[in-house]
Amino acid sequence: MSDGYKALIREAQAKGKPALLSFDAVPSEIEGVAFGIDYVDSTGQKSRRWVTARGFKEGLLWAYCWVRRDMRSFSLHRIEAIIDDAGEVRDPASVFPEIIAPRRTINVQTTPKRKRDVDRGAFNARIAERNAEVASERTEAKHRKEPDQRTLLIGRVLLAAIFMIIILFVLL
Repeated sequence: MSDGYKALIREAQAKGKPALLSFDAVPSEIEGVAFGIDYVDSTGQKSRRWVTARGFKEGLLWAYCWVRRDMRSFSLHRIEAIIDDAGEVRDPASVFPEIIAPRRTINVQTTPKRKRDVDRGAFNARIAERNAEVASERTEAKHRKEPDQRTLLIGRVLLAAIFMIIILFVLL
């Protein structure tokens, strides 16, 4: 394979540490087993990794990654395929069904216990609608500048004074 699989397998075998994955292995027996995975990271980037398993915990495969040369955790639901030393590709759920269980969706449908519960919802909706109207009216009132009583009184006094001046000019 052009992606370095054989070289990595030789390196893994040369160190004498990992055994290569056999598809009849049960999950408890894969610690220290080397195999390949086709993996999709959180950004959607696909890669092929060669790993030596160290264990499973809470939906993660903990393994030494031969590509990154470091311990890594791999989210089990992002592993698209498992590759053995012969290059055989398998679905992860068929290899480790106890660990990688299919995700199930449960649809829950609820009904109100009493008609009052339905009526209460409509009542609450009307209250919310009225509250929104009141808030809108308050906002409009803030933007509308209505003169206060003092300003109105000053205006009336000025108009009266102007009116008296006009009358005095007309009469004189």
